[in-house]
This record gives sequence, C-alpha cells and structure tokens, in this order.
Amino acid sequence: MTDHGGAGLDKSLFYKFVDLDASEVDQLRGILAYGLYKKAKAEWMQGIWKAKDRAPTEDELRLYHDTWTQTSIDAMSNRADSALAAFGERVVDEATAGILRDALRGSFRRAVLSSILGLFLFALILVGVAFGFYYLGVDVAGVLQKITPPKAG
Repeated sequence: MTDHGGAGLDKSLFYKFVDLDASEVDQLRGILAYGLYKKAKAEWMQGIWKAKDRAPTEDELRLYHDTWTQTSIDAMSNRADSALAAFGERVVDEATAGILRDALRGSFRRAVLSSILGLFLFALILVGVAFGFYYLGVDVAGVLQKITPPKAG
C-alpha cells in the first residue's frame, strides 16, 4: 500500500470541499465539511478492520472515494453549516447572560445620572423663570391667588 490510506485521493476531494478562492467563512465551512468526510472515512476504515482484520486495500479505498459524489459533498457541507450554526448559537447563549448583565449595569447608572441631571436643570430653569418674573415686576403669587378658586367652607 503506497498511498497510506488514500491520501492522494483525499487531496483531490479536499479541493471539492474547499474553494481556496472563496471567502474565509466559506473556506472554514469547507474545511469543517472535509473534516467530517475524514471522520466518516475513518469510521469506514475501522469497519473494514473489524470485519476483515486488515486495513482497506487500494481498490477498496478507491471505491470508497468514488462513492463521494457532488451530492454527498453537498450533504456534508450542509452538515458543516449546521455544526457552525449550532456552535454560534451555543456561543451566543453562553455570552447572553454576561452581555445583558453588563448592558443593564451600564444603562441603569447612566439613566439615574441623566435623570438627576435633568431634574437639576429643570429646577435651575424654574428658578431662572421665577427671577425673571421678579425682575419684570410680575407678582406670581398674586396671579396664582387670582386664578385659584376660593375654598368652600
């Protein structure tokens, strides 16, 4: 056996899984799909070893390689997509609690400080309006007494 497990055949399949001209994300998808192919091949080779107590022959390796049609490659690529999506979902799920905690911590402090600042500015505006009326000679207390209805009783 000169090929050591069909390495030359695997190399030709590698480029069917991985397009080196594609984006890095698509290359990663292809590399993962190729890894899944290699795992399936290793399981197949173990099956041969258990059944026949020997490694697969060159002819058996070539026949196995030939079973990998474009449809098989596409199916393995879809499995790679699913694995990447599951990994991404897991990472997001694990990070969500920390992200929410950090977001709420920052938002609460910011909200309280902005509310206090807003109230302070509103109070300054009211004081400014009151001084403005005072300097203009407007009796604000007298105006309020005139528009307030008299108390019954």
